[in-house]
Amino acid sequence: MSNNPFSNKHLLNLTVKHQSLEASAFNSLDQVLLQDNTADKLFLTDTISNKDILTGIYCSVLASIFLGQHFRKKTRPKDQFSFSYQKLKDHHLELCQKRFDEPSGLLFLISPEESLLPKASYWGSAKNQTIAEPAFLSLMICGLEQLLFIGGQLNEDVSQLSDYLEVLTYSMNEQLWDDEYGIYFPKNISTDKIILSDSIGGLFPLLADIPDQEQAEALYRTLANNFVQGQHFYFPTESVLDGHESRMVDPLVNYLLFLGLTRYEFNTTAQALRQHTRHLVDHYGPQRSYDSKRNLSKISAESSPNPVIDRLLEDFFQADLIHYSNAPG
Repeated sequence: MSNNPFSNKHLLNLTVKHQSLEASAFNSLDQVLLQDNTADKLFLTDTISNKDILTGIYCSVLASIFLGQHFRKKTRPKDQFSFSYQKLKDHHLELCQKRFDEPSGLLFLISPEESLLPKASYWGSAKNQTIAEPAFLSLMICGLEQLLFIGGQLNEDVSQLSDYLEVLTYSMNEQLWDDEYGIYFPKNISTDKIILSDSIGGLFPLLADIPDQEQAEALYRTLANNFVQGQHFYFPTESVLDGHESRMVDPLVNYLLFLGLTRYEFNTTAQALRQHTRHLVDHYGPQRSYDSKRNLSKISAESSPNPVIDRLLEDFFQADLIHYSNAPG
């Protein structure tokens, strides 16, 4: 049997090695956090091939989402979460301090290599950009929510986490939200200008308690009108409104969007998204990304998953998730 947790065989038998994968994920996370990594150098490594699957600042955030899910499920005694919580709290606060732009109240990235969506059009070809990216900000806010909840349960001081959470949420709605288009746009911090974009990252605020219900419904309409087409699998990372161009489908991005859709109770679309993603993985095998066009086999090179991301995706395919409410607690 393949060790790959989202191989075809695994998808046909979702209970296989569930507990061992969970233990492997926690062990992998603990090993990474024991290293002397700064927040922007943290990485999660595939223990088999020793290759980095995802490097940089997103790893802290994904690890916090993983930790928050399992803290709520009580998969470990409460005191066993303390080490990971403290390390991830330190990483989040370090990122906020390093990348906080005081005039705008936003966090920024400085290169596409730091982004979960490195091919998004707003990165362009210019170097040394400082971009306030909705996808990154949304994930940071989601990570802060998870750590705020865990810290509260562990009787830790969460005041700094709470302060950043409040400022970032307010600033996103004040500066990045666009009423006309019903989406959050990125901003070039250097030029203080909003960048029009067709990236699905503008819908990531659904993942956290950023939009109110009216904004969430506007985001959902934008999703339905621009990213759902019969000839494409859900969800291309860029709009397929033209109906012709192929786009990338990323299972990890889809998992995060699934969390956002279920958070605001867009459950029918969330389940369709899960089924589309499962079909791609089941039919073509595990890949870092897929071509969104139906009936095409053009896909990326096979990925080298790591246990933490594997465990997140396993939860996605099982839909065995703790759907936290809009309140962190």
